[in-house]
Amino acid sequence: MKKIRITPFSIPWFGFIAYCVISLILMRLFVYPLPLEQRLRFQLILGIAGYVYLRIYKFALSTVKGYDYNYFNELPCYLCNLTAIIGIIGTVLNSRIIGVYCFSIGLAGALLAFMKPDPDFRDMELISIRALGFYGYHSLLVIFCLGFTVLGLCEPQPSDVFGVVGITLVLTLIGHLTNFTVRKLHLCDNANYIFTYDPGDNGILLFFYKLIPVRMLYLLPVALPVGGIYLIIYCIYRLFALVF
Repeated sequence: MKKIRITPFSIPWFGFIAYCVISLILMRLFVYPLPLEQRLRFQLILGIAGYVYLRIYKFALSTVKGYDYNYFNELPCYLCNLTAIIGIIGTVLNSRIIGVYCFSIGLAGALLAFMKPDPDFRDMELISIRALGFYGYHSLLVIFCLGFTVLGLCEPQPSDVFGVVGITLVLTLIGHLTNFTVRKLHLCDNANYIFTYDPGDNGILLFFYKLIPVRMLYLLPVALPVGGIYLIIYCIYRLFALVF
């Protein structure tokens, strides 16, 4: 029997997208009408469940034959993973700006991972640790990030663009300090969280790296597209708010 494989925009891939959409609809119908305290509790449980899923998935990768596993390259310092962590903190604090960040840039990052995963995750058997881990986690992250607005926990505003850019720069600094530390200690000589050491195969980052060929500093102009992405997502949010 031929094994089912998953690649971006394949039928199984759309299955994960459908899972996200159905989950969000159910949340809107059954969780949104609840009092704020219960909605926050639900969001917190959702965030913790997603993060626990992430850690189990990352640990399970160590058992995958042929996967180049290094514990210090699987730390929660990728942008999607950091979004999950600060999202949990934002839920506990009921922080509007953190909620807005997760809804916008966190969501954009999760969707980008869905559409353009790293090479090790672009063509896999559906029933495998890598596929269920990667797409399962990012599905939960999409649901969690959108949960901030679907559940009415925050309402984005145009002026939030400055806070969103600021949070992105802080997370980038955290990623760079992690890269510097694990490389300096030779724990993982190719650590490149949030692409602070090199742009990888990302076209936009490659362009900025040509302009500013200096580690981490070349990411400073990324504030412009980050701000632009936020404003685009904000406009989509307002459009949905008017329609629904």
